[in-house]
Amino acid sequence: TETYIIVTTMLGNSIKGRVSIESPIGKALLGHRVGDEVFISLPGGGGYSVQIRAIRPFEGELAIRGY
Repeated sequence: TETYIIVTTMLGNSIKGRVSIESPIGKALLGHRVGDEVFISLPGGGGYSVQIRAIRPFEGELAIRGY
């Protein structure tokens, strides 16, 4: 099991588990729901499937703040 935080391109950092919405996994996961099996296409060809097990709002340093 792996956990990812989907962020904008400027905040992407794979070491911290932040994947950009422009990355192959970010593009593939957007718009899907818990239980969906999603195929991640890789730039050089091929890919792999993942199953979405949970979706939670992020409450850390990148959380959207109200003004």
